[in-house]
Amino acid sequence: MRPREKMENSKLNEEDIRFVARFYDPLKMDTSEAWKKLKLANVTEIKYHSILYRIASVAAVLIIVIGSISVYLYTNHDKQDWITVTTDGKHSLVYVLPDSSTVYLAKEAILKYNKGDYDVRSRNVELSGKAFFEVCHKEESPFIVKTSIAGVQVLGTCFQVQADLDTTSIFVDSGKVRFYNKKYPDVILEAGEGAYAVKDGNIKKDTNVDVNILSWKTNIFYFRDTPLPIVIKKLEEVYGVHIINIPQKDYHLTSSFHDISVSEIINLINEALDIHLKIEL
Repeated sequence: MRPREKMENSKLNEEDIRFVARFYDPLKMDTSEAWKKLKLANVTEIKYHSILYRIASVAAVLIIVIGSISVYLYTNHDKQDWITVTTDGKHSLVYVLPDSSTVYLAKEAILKYNKGDYDVRSRNVELSGKAFFEVCHKEESPFIVKTSIAGVQVLGTCFQVQADLDTTSIFVDSGKVRFYNKKYPDVILEAGEGAYAVKDGNIKKDTNVDVNILSWKTNIFYFRDTPLPIVIKKLEEVYGVHIINIPQKDYHLTSSFHDISVSEIINLINEALDIHLKIEL
């Protein structure tokens, strides 16, 4: 509506009201007083609607701000629920999960899990590096290990997972596990069996599992006519040492070592083969 039309309509309304007011009995109605009240009512209504509008605007802003805070708090709370367990390059670590399952982390391993979601419907953990799991049996809550390449699902068993950049391998010490990735069919593994998954490749069973695959955890070694270089490589890997004075001659070792120090093992090898291995300090 144009401004001029607005003014004319406003005048017309005012004239109509005064015209009607004149036909009423003066004793029953004071037209001047009525007109003041009518104006006051209009002003009050305008102020009332103005206040309501301002209240609604403020409420809308508060809703947006509170909503933002809620999202922020929820997001941060969710981040705070993530637990990360790491080991350095020299030491392994034993970690007990909330369900009492035990994880033996090898050197330079990283374990992650969401404490808020853990054991709600399943027990999910993420792994980088090598770890051995002793999982408490829970029929209603499967235990799942995720790596960048594959996954392992169990109800309760003991197994080792090694998650490297391009390969994930598994060895089952007891029980039964499901080894899988997104592209290829699952593999069911039982005690004593191993398998591996290569990035962008399928899952294959390992037909030649190293007898000392768990030595880093148990400190137990079995060697049967094993070439000396392989013995030394295993000891360096498990204990994080560098062994020197390795003879060029083709030596083989048949022996077992149970939970003794690397220095003691070196001394026993030297005596058995009449050589002079040393640990570089």
